[in-house]
Amino acid sequence: MFHIADADEIRQGKITDVYFIRTLEVLKARGIDKRVRAKFIVRTLPGNAAWAIFAGLEELAEVVRGLDVRMRAMREGTIIRPYEPVLEVEGMYTISLPLRRPC
Repeated sequence: MFHIADADEIRQGKITDVYFIRTLEVLKARGIDKRVRAKFIVRTLPGNAAWAIFAGLEELAEVVRGLDVRMRAMREGTIIRPYEPVLEVEGMYTISLPLRRPC
């Protein structure tokens, strides 16, 4: 289903931004485990296009399958424009993922 990484690699933290790993390290070191909400907003579109079609929800559902998260998203196929929120994900930040620094 994925072209670069599969859902298990993403869930296992093999594919992630260093920012998220560092934040998780700090939270665990301080014994903090908070419920968080992330809102995803498209700032720019390829080629500075005025609009695009929202896609990829099926792949995202596969990534979060089995995790204790709540999601709200636009419907697949909705026309989106820059600076428009397209997705919101809520759950515990630490979610018990074995995130590790990339090699």
